[in-house]
Amino acid sequence: MIPKNIIINDLPDEDESIDFSRFIEDGGEIDNELNDFVDGNVAQGFTLGISCFDEYYVAKKFEFYGIVGKKGRGKTTINQAIQVAHSVANDLIWVVAFQENSSWSMKLNYMNYLLCDFAKDVKKNDPDLYKRAMDWLDKHFIFLKIESGW
Repeated sequence: MIPKNIIINDLPDEDESIDFSRFIEDGGEIDNELNDFVDGNVAQGFTLGISCFDEYYVAKKFEFYGIVGKKGRGKTTINQAIQVAHSVANDLIWVVAFQENSSWSMKLNYMNYLLCDFAKDVKKNDPDLYKRAMDWLDKHFIFLKIESGW
């Protein structure tokens, strides 16, 4: 059976040989890229400047992250705190979706982490800071609608 991604016209005639050299990578190029990585010349992602995070959790541009585990184990909590920290340190923008939690309650969590205080107290005591935090969150977090019943 011919795989779906091969076009019949691209197959060689029976008397033609296939030139497999085009599928072989240049060993020198591989070595150069490997050495660039080992020597620290390849971008590893965004860091926070906190060694315990930077060693084990590096956010990379255009990557998708998901954390799985049992309900109520702190996945969302740690992820949101790390997202806020990376946004502050690296001006990252996140696209987020929450199926089990409302978007407003998740935004409240982001507010609390960003402000290092309860948003309701900040709004009462420093409305300008509260507004600046809301504006900052609107810039750094895009919330997707999640349809229930999938």
